[in-house]
Amino acid sequence: MLLAVVDVARNRWWRATLWLSLGVAVKPLAIVLVLLIMATYRPMTWRVLVGMILLALSPFAAQHPEYVAHQYTACLRIMMTAAHVGVAAYGWTTPFTALRVAGLDIPERIQTVIRLVAAMVTLALCTLTKRRHDTAGWRSISSRSRYFT
Repeated sequence: MLLAVVDVARNRWWRATLWLSLGVAVKPLAIVLVLLIMATYRPMTWRVLVGMILLALSPFAAQHPEYVAHQYTACLRIMMTAAHVGVAAYGWTTPFTALRVAGLDIPERIQTVIRLVAAMVTLALCTLTKRRHDTAGWRSISSRSRYFT
């Protein structure tokens, strides 16, 4: 993910797309960074969509379509179950589990609302930070960093 962020800062859109797509393939939680970059960098929006589509279609080139479709369905089902189990069961390390251990049990719907608000705040902070730092400044920083590598 760091490689993708560096390439975005250096306006290397296609390389960043490659890193982001590989990141999602290896660790689906990278989708958070993908969505933030798509929302804050316009040139990345359509490129990342192309990268994600190619990523999603690539298994069909190596396996029977029915098998791939079944695997995608099973993956989605497992992810949904894991998300619910993380809310409903003890042992998952989340702030809400810590609050539950402390005696404050927050319902699943309220947890979802809190997560959505946190996501919107994160997006707002990323957008604000991007606006405050002009791209010429980033280019000069990245060009100076070549001398140190």
